[in-house]
Amino acid sequence: MRERSAHVDLFSLGGTLRSFSAQGIELKTRLVEHPHLVRVEETEGSGHPLVGRGAFRMVRLGSVDRKPVLLEELWLDADVFPGIDALSLAGRSLSEAVASHYRMEPISADQSFRVARLGAEDVALLAVTASTAVLHVERTLHFPTAASAVVARMKCRTDDFTFSQRIGGDHG
Repeated sequence: MRERSAHVDLFSLGGTLRSFSAQGIELKTRLVEHPHLVRVEETEGSGHPLVGRGAFRMVRLGSVDRKPVLLEELWLDADVFPGIDALSLAGRSLSEAVASHYRMEPISADQSFRVARLGAEDVALLAVTASTAVLHVERTLHFPTAASAVVARMKCRTDDFTFSQRIGGDHG
């Protein structure tokens, strides 16, 4: 497995696969739950930007060297991304699919971070124990013509990676 010091800028607008790839790390993803149309309910959590709206929901598991490291639960606004459930997304960058098919790239995001424990299903998917704490990231992506169009909840194992973020410009 990777050295503990491997830093991945998971919090960029470039997308998850691109963030790992930039560090020379191959993240393989598989769809645990294929995109399907749902109505976002209050049970998804207070403050969910898409409550009361139609969205395509999907769940994706990312692994490095066959070890699960990242579980993503995603909602894409159905009015903004019609037909995304018909696209081939298995093993594909979601940000690349959105950019190429819908000609859209995010311009900003709101994010929050916390340390969390997992439910039984997520424990099994990430291959950890029930007492393992993970980094829980909630992200809402905004596009030029569609605010709050993508909502992501990411659960990140931190035993092999440090998830980091650069704020501001380059430092030569």
